[in-house]
This record gives sequence, structure tokens and C-alpha cells, in this order.
Amino acid sequence: MIVGAATPPGRLAAAIATAAEAVRTGGGDVAVDILNLAETPVEICDGRPLEAYGAATQQAVARVAAARAVLIGAPVYRASFPAS
Repeated sequence: MIVGAATPPGRLAAAIATAAEAVRTGGGDVAVDILNLAETPVEICDGRPLEAYGAATQQAVARVAAARAVLIGAPVYRASFPAS
């Protein structure tokens, strides 16, 4: 599960935590891994080979690649982009 907000944990992190708890208590043999982008400084992926990124980005990619399923929670900022 990925918390896609790059700001300190808030409602989105709470929603992902609730989903994770539902999966954990729902039965079955399911491991839950939460990747919170507010806590994991990943780089912008721009097409470079994976080895060209820092360790945190490489580890984040490995975690996602190892998953059998991924739930991404991404914030919506008033459904638009801010004006410049």
C-alpha cells in the first residue's frame, strides 16, 4: 500500500492504515507493507536505469515490484492544480 501524499500523515495515511487493518484482520495469509512517501524520500523517476537512483528509491521500487497487488492512495487537491 502506498500513501502518495508527500506531506506529514493526515487523512490519507489514516485511510490507508484502515485499509491495511481490514486486510490484516480479513483472514488469509496476506502480508501488508505500507510505503509512505512522506517518510521515504524517493526521487523523480525519469527513465534512468534503476542503478542510477539512490538507495531509498531503489528500495521503494523493489518493494512495489515484489508486491502481488498494490493499493495507491493519492491526494486530490480540490480536484485541480494551483494557479501560478
